[in-house]
Amino acid sequence: MAILNDYNYENFEKLKPFLLKNEFLMFEEELLFSCVNGPHAKTTKAYIDSENYLIKEKIHGTEYVAFNDKNQIIYKINSNGFRTKHFEKLKSKNTNILFLGCSFTSGVGLPEELIWTNQLIKMLDGKLPNINYYNLGLMGAGIDIIINNLRVFIDNYGKPDYIFILYPGVERMILFFEDAQKFIQITSPAKFLTNKKESNLPEFVADFAKNTTIENLILSSIQKLHMVELMCKNNGIKLFWGTWHEAYLEMYKHLNFNNYVPIPPRRFLDKNNENLPYWKEARDLSHPGSGYNQSIAKHFFNAIF
Repeated sequence: MAILNDYNYENFEKLKPFLLKNEFLMFEEELLFSCVNGPHAKTTKAYIDSENYLIKEKIHGTEYVAFNDKNQIIYKINSNGFRTKHFEKLKSKNTNILFLGCSFTSGVGLPEELIWTNQLIKMLDGKLPNINYYNLGLMGAGIDIIINNLRVFIDNYGKPDYIFILYPGVERMILFFEDAQKFIQITSPAKFLTNKKESNLPEFVADFAKNTTIENLILSSIQKLHMVELMCKNNGIKLFWGTWHEAYLEMYKHLNFNNYVPIPPRRFLDKNNENLPYWKEARDLSHPGSGYNQSIAKHFFNAIF
């Protein structure tokens, strides 16, 4: 057990540059404008258009695999690094909607119209007046990044009327990497938590995993989810959230959450009555297709009305 009195509190000084920032947390550096001149510039054909959007053909490593598809998906990234329009101050005349999540929400491997966020907006058209929405889905994002970006958005642009969140599992975390002197988002520490002897993850992640358990991560995450619910309730924001991670579907049902929306696992798909492309899998063969995205949208829609 760590003894606080033995901690070198002078280390707080080196954390200040990170802790004082009131900025969106980003994980995938490829989403940033610097990638135009970075190591992936030639392979991703990234450029800035006349409206200051970053235009890319690929935003995830899995998209580098061969795929026999003549269609091309273009990713249009705003100045803050999200696949959505540029942020502006929210106007009270609109019904303002905010979406948050990880790559499932940013829609890796799918055109924008097939992401669950856009499918839900289409369902809500005519049901809610003057819809204005932003998608803060971010590849690799864990609960900490999602909640931070929610706070930063509200602080800078105003309070939305509706918030929809599709959370990943609790295993994703932000750790301070001493050698790099920065916080790093870890997306797959589960190997260490289940088999702490075998993994190819960085050593500093292994050291963390040896001193924690999945139960610790669950407890910490559950408290944060409750705080988001309480924040939305006290500010008159209509919150709806779920998870794509099957391990937590049933657990959340029994934890007295007020805004949790159970979403069936991605293997349970309806018939493709609309003949949507990429029904079972996204174009990258790694992320969920339009069918599961439609299921997410339908369950959120039914939770509203």
